[in-house]
Amino acid sequence: MNILVTGGAGYIGSYVVDLLIDKYNVIVVDDLSTGSIEAVNKKAKFYEIDICDYEKLNSVFKDNHIDGVIHFAAKLNVEESSRLPLDYYETNVAGTSNLLRCMVNNKVNSIVFSSTAAIYGERMNDDKITEEEPTAPVNNYGLSKLMGEQIIEAANKAHNINYISFRYFNVAGGRKIGWPIERFSTLIPRIISSVKNNIKLEVYGNDYPTSDGTCIRDYIHVIDLAKAHIVGLEKIMNNNDISGIYNLGSSKGFSVLEVINTTAKVLNKKVDYTITARRIGDPYFSVASSLKAKEILGWETEINNLDDIILDMWQNNQN
Repeated sequence: MNILVTGGAGYIGSYVVDLLIDKYNVIVVDDLSTGSIEAVNKKAKFYEIDICDYEKLNSVFKDNHIDGVIHFAAKLNVEESSRLPLDYYETNVAGTSNLLRCMVNNKVNSIVFSSTAAIYGERMNDDKITEEEPTAPVNNYGLSKLMGEQIIEAANKAHNINYISFRYFNVAGGRKIGWPIERFSTLIPRIISSVKNNIKLEVYGNDYPTSDGTCIRDYIHVIDLAKAHIVGLEKIMNNNDISGIYNLGSSKGFSVLEVINTTAKVLNKKVDYTITARRIGDPYFSVASSLKAKEILGWETEINNLDDIILDMWQNNQN
């Protein structure tokens, strides 16, 4: 079978390509605006294409007889999305619509979509987040991803497109050539980057209603996340009954200071940090319930120790 991975030159997408490559023919589409060609498995067929370019994207479908799609191609930076909103809606919304149009026109009926926990917005409680939680994104990135989900759900109803939208939490671990750790915006890579480069880490607020005043988050290893996309695609191909939204996380919560202190302990190094103002829209507690993915897809995390995730990312980012 021929599997298309959009955004396959990115951090998570390139790991998914690596896992797919020995079982399927893999076609990668990426415009390399943030991805790295060095990260793409040499066995994959690569096209440097913007997903908003319908004619070029449609030709990939026609030339390769695609059987299923895993869709990562997107703009991902929360801060940037406030400065460049139109870019985010063009890529994340119009680009996703364009991809679905290619799927419909080429009779491809299965897609796994890379979504985000940012869709849940600024929650005011400390319950684990289920898929039934109301959506209330507070930035253009989260809103554009929610709109992408909605377009996919509409295609499911109108065109019988089988789909899974994975809402995932904080990803860490591993390394990809062409993806230096300094490019990451999530906490664990930021801590490691600060230690590696002797730069003071900024902690955004310490006055939240948690035990140490800092936000609590859920951390998942990139390999566990990548495996979920393979499982999800294989489950939904020709099976519309399980189409829907699934959280992906470890279901364990750690505060920012807990992660900093754990990093210092695991690496036996000092983590120099300073407390700065809160960021707008940061929920104080964001931990997944991944029970639905376990019960329906048979997926669960295998790398469950925060120490292991931190150490793995440190060891893989020393040059």
